[in-house]
Amino acid sequence: MKQKLVIWWVMLCALLAHLTAYATTAAIAPSIQVVGLFKNTAIIRHNNHETIMRVGVQTSNGLRLVEADSDHAIFEFQGRRLSHTLSDSPVLSLAGSSSPDQVRITASNGSYTMSGAINGQSEDFILDTGATYVTMSAAQADQLGIDYLHQGRRTQMHTANGTADAYLVTVNSVKVGAIEVNQVQAAVLPAFRSDKILLGVSFLNNVAMSQEGQVMLLQKK
Repeated sequence: MKQKLVIWWVMLCALLAHLTAYATTAAIAPSIQVVGLFKNTAIIRHNNHETIMRVGVQTSNGLRLVEADSDHAIFEFQGRRLSHTLSDSPVLSLAGSSSPDQVRITASNGSYTMSGAINGQSEDFILDTGATYVTMSAAQADQLGIDYLHQGRRTQMHTANGTADAYLVTVNSVKVGAIEVNQVQAAVLPAFRSDKILLGVSFLNNVAMSQEGQVMLLQKK
């Protein structure tokens, strides 16, 4: 009889431990609803409770708002950066792998856009597997302090609009979310017109890419 009680008690403890672990995981990996986006502010709803988040503020479950405007927001959760736009479904899932070297990017109008940095300076990127290099305009290079006229190698590149003059340079670092790659080749095209820098193959060769529905996963190799 005592042996059966001991076995029953061990099984009960194991069950309670499992339920506790499940509850803890659910608490730190919730799905939230983004119900409002403003300059440096996002309004989220979780368990029928709305919370106003400011940039830099972190909630009790570890969600932090990195940046926001009326069109999009970037959240950080367990080392991952999650991009959300008003064109996305309002639900933002925080579940999934929490690898510090993984970035999850949600598609917006068929494109994968994200915020990051070049040489430590903030920039907006658009993922482009058809671009050989990280590609920017002359104005963007000037803003980043890249002296492409003297330090770059002049060449010509084939673009959608034909052949264009370009300067090949090496930037010290390109960072997207928690993924940072050093000594990345980049192309400066004076005729390039875009408010976002193309995140091309010279960066993407250093990451593994996979897709889950409308989410692109980048994992540093």
